[in-house]
Amino acid sequence: MYVPNSVDAHQAWPVAENFMPEFSLHSTEGQPIQTSDYHNPLNRRSLILVFVVDYSSDDIRKTSSSLLLDLARRYTEIVSGSAEVLVVVRGTPAQAAQIKQHGNLPFPVLVDEDGQVHRDYGAMTQAGRSASEAIYVAGRYGKVYLSTPASDGPPLPTADGVLGSLDFIESRCPECGRAEL
Repeated sequence: MYVPNSVDAHQAWPVAENFMPEFSLHSTEGQPIQTSDYHNPLNRRSLILVFVVDYSSDDIRKTSSSLLLDLARRYTEIVSGSAEVLVVVRGTPAQAAQIKQHGNLPFPVLVDEDGQVHRDYGAMTQAGRSASEAIYVAGRYGKVYLSTPASDGPPLPTADGVLGSLDFIESRCPECGRAEL
């Protein structure tokens, strides 16, 4: 289920300083996961959304897979900083489970079988043709701080770049006792 919220009708994906569209997808374990679960008052967490297209396990260590593996290695650091990683796979539940298992990923891997969430986040063309991966980092209230939609432009940020975005978000967190920049 996709629930649009504040994406401009002329914008194909969420951009920095806008609020991330909410969606609900099932994890590889069959549980429904909603992005809004991470922005409620009892569980405010920053979100790292990594969108990947279906690829075989032989290719798991290429393109975004190196980012996924780096994020997996640093997962303790990520969750201790009040953040969560969600991987959204354009493919079948079996393909998503294979990516999670082969990469030994400790974070939720979600299944986007029809590709709608991928299209809405700029990780797939409107015609349904897979583009490349995309990544977004949103703060505890759903505001997007890092927006890297699929394109022929710059490559995805590294794990250091993603964690740098989380540090920046924390530096702007008034309820954390830090001064606003």
